[in-house]
Amino acid sequence: MPKTISDPILKQIKSGIEAKIPAELKRDYLAVVTAGLKLMYADQTHGYLQEYLRTVRAKGNDPQVIAHGIVKLMTIIQNESKRPDMIPAIFPAAVTLMCYALEDIEKSSGVSFTKEQVADITKRVTFQLMKVYKIDPQKIHQAVKTGIPKPGQTDPQSGPMAGGMLAQAGKA
Repeated sequence: MPKTISDPILKQIKSGIEAKIPAELKRDYLAVVTAGLKLMYADQTHGYLQEYLRTVRAKGNDPQVIAHGIVKLMTIIQNESKRPDMIPAIFPAAVTLMCYALEDIEKSSGVSFTKEQVADITKRVTFQLMKVYKIDPQKIHQAVKTGIPKPGQTDPQSGPMAGGMLAQAGKA
């Protein structure tokens, strides 16, 4: 199982995520990343990753195919955990696991992803996860505009947001 990421762009993204994870999400974030890495690299399941990477390479490293694989991994983790309260940690963990997957693609195929390509794949992962978890992008934009209260604080426009921004945004 890989311990580090060597690509400077991917390493910077992973470090940035880990530096900004709120304390209340840290445990769940680490649990999701650990579960994802185990699924990706355990002897019993690593063959599936290798097969998927061959598919990705055959499709020209299509960002949509890469994003779909990460989202599928996250839904497996979420379904196995049976913890809907873990959803806010899934988003940053998905991007971290995406970094590991992109590093694998780079090493196995000799390509390097640009910042723009990584940003595109990250955007696709995020929007696909929002769709899976039925999170309204407008609520996210509204929360960003008006400020994001801490869990348990009252937002004058939408009431208590216990459970965090992503949990609240998923409620329609």
